Amino acid sequence: MGRDSLLPVYSQASSDVYVHAGTGSDTSSGTRTFPFKTIERALQESRKSTPLSKRKIILLPGSPYRIQNTISLSPLDSGLVIMGETQAKTAARPRISSAISLTGVSWEHSTIPNVIRTKLAAADMARVDHLAALYLNDNPAIRARFPNLDDPLGFRYHPAGSVSSWGKPRKTAALTRRINRLMVPADNPSVAYHPRSIPYNRFSAGYGGACSHFDPPVSFFCEPAHYAQGGCPYTLPSSVTFPRNPFGTTAKPWTKPHTAYFHSLHWYGWGLWTFQVRSQTATQIIFDKGGWQEARGDCGTGGSGWFVENVIELLDYPNEFFLDMDEGYLYYYPNSMERNPMLNPSLSVELTTAVRRFIEVVGESMDKPVRDVTIRNIEFFGAHTTHMDPFIAPSGGDWTIHRGGAVHLEHVENSLVQGNFFFWCAGNAVLLNKHIREVSVEYNEFWGIGASAIAVVGDPNFLAEEPWKIQEYADKVRLYRNVAAEVGLIVKQSAATFVTIGKRITIEQNVFYDGPRGGIVFNDGFGGGHVVRRNVVFQFVLETNDHGPFDTWDRQQYEEPVRPINILDENLILGTGAGPKGIDFDDGTYNWISENNVVVWGYQKFKGSNVFARNNLILFPLASSCAFFTPQNRMPANWVWENNTCVTYRPPYAYNAGRAELSTLCEYSQFQARDNTYYYLGKDTSYASCGANSLTWGEWRNRYSQDAGSQFYRRTPSVDEIDTWIKAKLTWIEAVVR
Repeated sequence: MGRDSLLPVYSQASSDVYVHAGTGSDTSSGTRTFPFKTIERALQESRKSTPLSKRKIILLPGSPYRIQNTISLSPLDSGLVIMGETQAKTAARPRISSAISLTGVSWEHSTIPNVIRTKLAAADMARVDHLAALYLNDNPAIRARFPNLDDPLGFRYHPAGSVSSWGKPRKTAALTRRINRLMVPADNPSVAYHPRSIPYNRFSAGYGGACSHFDPPVSFFCEPAHYAQGGCPYTLPSSVTFPRNPFGTTAKPWTKPHTAYFHSLHWYGWGLWTFQVRSQTATQIIFDKGGWQEARGDCGTGGSGWFVENVIELLDYPNEFFLDMDEGYLYYYPNSMERNPMLNPSLSVELTTAVRRFIEVVGESMDKPVRDVTIRNIEFFGAHTTHMDPFIAPSGGDWTIHRGGAVHLEHVENSLVQGNFFFWCAGNAVLLNKHIREVSVEYNEFWGIGASAIAVVGDPNFLAEEPWKIQEYADKVRLYRNVAAEVGLIVKQSAATFVTIGKRITIEQNVFYDGPRGGIVFNDGFGGGHVVRRNVVFQFVLETNDHGPFDTWDRQQYEEPVRPINILDENLILGTGAGPKGIDFDDGTYNWISENNVVVWGYQKFKGSNVFARNNLILFPLASSCAFFTPQNRMPANWVWENNTCVTYRPPYAYNAGRAELSTLCEYSQFQARDNTYYYLGKDTSYASCGANSLTWGEWRNRYSQDAGSQFYRRTPSVDEIDTWIKAKLTWIEAVVR
């Protein structure tokens, strides 16, 4: 079934405005026969049309639409459809890009071995910056770096052991404001979200100080009284020192260290920091600004694996490039004759400009939104990176985010982003910001995304007198039948879908794969009523650690009505070696039902309260057990684990509450297990771990009165049995690939 057959058909109207980037003219009439040349001119014409609900701008296929500035839609454009037209179901969509074409320009040999260069025109230099990306035949080159990298979709870090020390955090001013306020539901103060004896029943925020580099300068983790796993004052390292020069044959002093960027994984693999370099010697790099791409900081321990890029002295490997903003030269090390623009002048060569957003739809306020806009069937190529732009720490989860996307919607209602292709966009692809109501993002494809494919970001209201009263948030958003792959190429704390401060978000029938951290992530528990159903999520947590393909937090509390329960239902989730927490209900997670899911190479993590896991199929968890307990301190769990089937080979093979302080979680008053089926493939007798106690099947049932009605088998199910189980759980799958 072709893409177009899944999308609604729009009838032609006399008010339609046509654009053709190749043959059009902005002095034409904007008809199909005499189209405009630019989208900006078509937008001017569309604003003259009535009724508003029938206005369309149609992009005709052909030459790419090379925009110089963001296309901005306001409430004046409510009712507008911007859509690409294709001549056949298999034809490419019309492309919007801000990249400069360098095809056919003159190149020369440089003084750097194997490296060629071209002088950019002054007009082109005015449109780019030093983090511009280079593409040859739509394939990215790699910014000059150490250690070298063969695949632009791959990753490589120099070992943490190459570092002798990390610089102490810089001194910062004192906090300007602190909040640590006990919260209860606004409509029923007698029923707390979490019992008052546990940590996550407050609104906490620290203003200024070490968090001054966030925008706004606030974070949950800058309030000294905050509580979180690994909780510590928020700090970042100021430098890195090596016992010897780590760059080997490329050990020349850097003539322009300010162009360099140093990237380091968080010490526990929770994200990646990027710092602009201030200065460099043979054995030390001192950082300037940066580090805001992750919310937790370093706890005074420094970083981990690292790499450095954008240094001309490191331009020593095929497919690397460097843009010299001072001299106006672009340097490139060709990796083949075909990809050598000096030998192949017809090679498509493009350099991205500083445009971050291709289309932004921005209302004046939540009371004056943009309504009924559709963006459809367009390819968006080469948006500029945003990882050094302002980031916000929006709530109590571990993540920060830049509040912008290649397609950016803010104060928008009843609108549609449909059937588009986001290709090599170096920031977030689609971002829904602040007040969003009944917006659908559907049938889109995402490939080669620098940060998150889809992000839903409410307004944390930090600058208000009472920031625990959220005013602007996303509600009734539908993310449906999208495909996202190769996300997080630059920002490692990224996801196929990221949600913070949203309510009733439906994520359904999507396919998400290949990313450094999360697949689907909820950064907080605000709103509730989410439905995550019938998605396929796999190959995540490829570069980081201690996470799952699906992840939730609920540390930060707000003044809001009692939240409806959230549903995780009929998903296929595959874990990885670094991400074996297939379903990761993390700190404070509250009010989730997990049912009818199939989790392969991952386990069900319980951490929080009011979590119910029913009718799930857990196959071959790569670490721990079928269910893993890690709550925070005194939290009454109220966990239910029933009618699940688990096939495992790792002891303790059913339940793991292995730390001594967690032994009470095995009590039936905390955790209720019943009517489950287990298949264990080894000879070990350890069925459950409760504190220091390793229990057999019989001891677990007798001591804790657990698993009434459950069955335990010491055998391996057949392939046909597993195939039948999967089809029974995932009734929407037509065929299972073995």
